[in-house]
Amino acid sequence: MKFLWQQIPSPLITEILCSSSFDGVILDLEHGHFNNETLYSCIQTGTLMQKKILARFAHLDKQKIRMCLDANISGVILSTVENSTQ
Repeated sequence: MKFLWQQIPSPLITEILCSSSFDGVILDLEHGHFNNETLYSCIQTGTLMQKKILARFAHLDKQKIRMCLDANISGVILSTVENSTQ
């Protein structure tokens, strides 16, 4: 599968990227500055265009990940995963 990376927080950019022949878009939440409303809109735009939408997180943010899952995101990428024995 081939994906495009999106750092600009705009559903219009998501729509443009989803109009390509690529399989989907990765929303880069580590380097982009998406607020919750824009993130939700980008996920919904990609889903409506029948593309895979993934979100890349800089750290484990359970609340934002749940919101993305509720918005019907295709998957989540965690850039930094640490294992603790707490």
